[in-house]
Amino acid sequence: MSDANEFIANLLMARLSHFAVGLAEALEKLPLPIALPRGEHINLVGEFRPAVARAYELVEDQPMPEDKKGEFIAVILFWLAASDLVIAYVHSGEDYRADAAILNIGFGENELADLLSWLSDQE
Repeated sequence: MSDANEFIANLLMARLSHFAVGLAEALEKLPLPIALPRGEHINLVGEFRPAVARAYELVEDQPMPEDKKGEFIAVILFWLAASDLVIAYVHSGEDYRADAAILNIGFGENELADLLSWLSDQE
């Protein structure tokens, strides 16, 4: 991997990690809290990603409005898709994968901000 690709991969992982923190916070605020691995040294691929995939299945059982469940599912899918794209970028170095990862992170973070606001209103 070139220095430029390594730099981009590190930026992507930082953005994905930031998104992960917000996602974990939101899932813990659900009526039936879903805890994801947390901490400074969590492996996003080996530890966090499988937990997010499991959360995708669990959100459906939350006692909350259907539209909000759909929004949570969308945020989770944005995160999972972004993680797939980051992993693919690391292996291929193809710019479109980095761009698509950033796109998924951006859409996911925007939707997540709305959900965090809604959850705050529910407290």
